[in-house]
Amino acid sequence: MKRTPIKDKKGRTLGAEYTYLIDKGIRWRLLTIEANDMILYAVMSIITPKVLIDGDYIAATTEDDFEKFERLYDQEASKISSILNIFGLCSTNRIDPCLNLDLEELGIPCSPEDMMFLIRRGNIPKHYVELMPYNKTSHRKKAYDKNSFYLMCGSANINYYLKKAQLKNKFGNCPNIKASEYLLRLEVQCMYSKLYSMVKNIRNESNAYKRIEDIPTDILFWMIDDGFRIPSIPVDVVFTERFYDNIIKKHFYKIARKGDYFTLEGAKWMVEAYGIQKTFSFKSD
Repeated sequence: MKRTPIKDKKGRTLGAEYTYLIDKGIRWRLLTIEANDMILYAVMSIITPKVLIDGDYIAATTEDDFEKFERLYDQEASKISSILNIFGLCSTNRIDPCLNLDLEELGIPCSPEDMMFLIRRGNIPKHYVELMPYNKTSHRKKAYDKNSFYLMCGSANINYYLKKAQLKNKFGNCPNIKASEYLLRLEVQCMYSKLYSMVKNIRNESNAYKRIEDIPTDILFWMIDDGFRIPSIPVDVVFTERFYDNIIKKHFYKIARKGDYFTLEGAKWMVEAYGIQKTFSFKSD
């Protein structure tokens, strides 16, 4: 594994991130948190399920993948600790439901770059702002990335992006990168506060909770002694089509909007019907 320090904005070390030399779709973070004269130690895993399952960086994970994903995660986690591989005791603090849009498959006669240009002119929902860092060269704020439309709010981020450009930037050795040639991805990054409010009334539907009698005695004593609680956001509750389909549809329509759209010929006809003409204005010095 490769170890990389995790630092906050002030340069203080918060912990370390461990990644495999050959990507397995899991990153492990060991964090140290100081609070009220106490030191808390936490383990966080950042998982890309499809990469873990079959090394696929393009396909989106579905509910049918859950059991295999859980089994492979448990196998990998058990190599580190007997506590980590109790999957049902893990709580989720973020999910990134996504939708792949293949322009070639959909029969849309438009390049991915042109489609991204159109998407960037879409609606920005209420409470969201576009990520536009200050550009030192142009001395003004500019879009985060021409290949992306990245919107942020306190509890979630929305990211439309060209999949091929993202793979080239982060996973240049991806074996099936050619399959992303005409692919756009919509990704909704849901943070803890948003997830908690969405699942608080359906947590009892989880099958991932471990019954007391299913937990090894030594781990059970550790849980009792440490005041361990059941997960506030069980993984299997948010890993269902019913849950993430609603998120995707809601945020897709917030930007692209539903309704009737003019064809190019229809738009030309409307402009001509109103007799709109070009006007020129001159300003003297």
